[in-house]
Amino acid sequence: MIAAILLGWWQLERLSDGIVATRTSFDGVPATVFQGKDGGPAPVVVIAHGFQLPASRYYKYAARLATFGYVALTADFPTSLFQADNP
Repeated sequence: MIAAILLGWWQLERLSDGIVATRTSFDGVPATVFQGKDGGPAPVVVIAHGFQLPASRYYKYAARLATFGYVALTADFPTSLFQADNP
């Protein structure tokens, strides 16, 4: 079981080679854009994280989508109704 998990992790790491991750923000919301090094036009996939999970939990999925030619955007929305990061 552990070997399968490590193999899956290694494959995701290997597939993210050649991907550029750029930190940015849109209307004050932090975001990360994943795309291939060529930077040409590509379809965009917006990944919205779930309640109580940060966008960083989805970086591997975004990198994987970018290996298929997509531009993947993860926006880091406020994660709680009661934390200070919720405007």
